[in-house]
Amino acid sequence: MKQIFIFTTTAIFLVGCGGSDKPKDRVMEIDQSYSVISGDKVIKTSENTLIEIMHTDGKKTSTVKLLEGNATIIHK
Repeated sequence: MKQIFIFTTTAIFLVGCGGSDKPKDRVMEIDQSYSVISGDKVIKTSENTLIEIMHTDGKKTSTVKLLEGNATIIHK
């Protein structure tokens, strides 16, 4: 009985310890490209923000590049 309790407790602990596959929100850096998917948001954090968006029809991802200002990518 004690072994069943230890096994169950260990299994519950290990299930709760899984890492998240969700990418974290990122503060963009100038002249660096970032991959985004549908549902992600790019939030401009300054008035002079300029962003380049590159997308190819049929692809699930787009590439964004911060050219000027400040912005953050919020992943869904």
